[in-house]
Amino acid sequence: MKKLLIWTVLLLTAPLSTYAQNKIVTVSGRVIEAGTKEPVELAAVQLLSLPDSTQVAGMTTSTQGYFSLSKQKPGKYLLKVSFIGYVTKIIPVQLTANVPAKKMGNIELATDAVMLQEAVVVAEAPQVTVVEDTLMYNSSAYRTPEGAMLEELVKKLPGAEIDDDGIVHLAFDDIGPGIEDLNLAQTPGYSTASPKARELGFGAGMGLYNMKSVASTFEITSSNEGTHIKMTF
Repeated sequence: MKKLLIWTVLLLTAPLSTYAQNKIVTVSGRVIEAGTKEPVELAAVQLLSLPDSTQVAGMTTSTQGYFSLSKQKPGKYLLKVSFIGYVTKIIPVQLTANVPAKKMGNIELATDAVMLQEAVVVAEAPQVTVVEDTLMYNSSAYRTPEGAMLEELVKKLPGAEIDDDGIVHLAFDDIGPGIEDLNLAQTPGYSTASPKARELGFGAGMGLYNMKSVASTFEITSSNEGTHIKMTF
């Protein structure tokens, strides 16, 4: 009689247990910003199982901040909500078979004050830019101490030296076909620059002329292997 009673109880409870295990639950809600109450789009919503915190479901919020995680088994979970610039929120969740729709309501995310502090992005300018056959040296790319004199910058430029008497010596090499007529090339307005270089603002025909005009000494030699310039100031 006792064994019969036990078997009867087992037969009655087994379907209930199976029903509870097969019952699925949907977890839904909306993610909003704590301060403005505006929806947070593309926030990451993760459902983590306990006790190992394994992700069993996940998605990102809609444009209006809504999310819905369907077909979840009853049990104990953690609902993790995160987004860049906000403090991550973790909420314990108990899913039960008798509540097939677990509504979390509005989940507010507070802004992360540390992450949102002013950030300064520093980009380094290239020291040398090549345009056609012209090398441009960018003075802002060469670091010098604050308040430093011009000579500190000159010392950092390739091909530049300052001797003990304070005279600046510059030497430059241009590898290329060379200049056929050096005298003509030093005439104001004469240019051998290509049309593309002219479109970029180069090739006015005043480069060599201006260099020779401001330099204390000016030497230029050219061949089919390139052009060499030496100047002092």
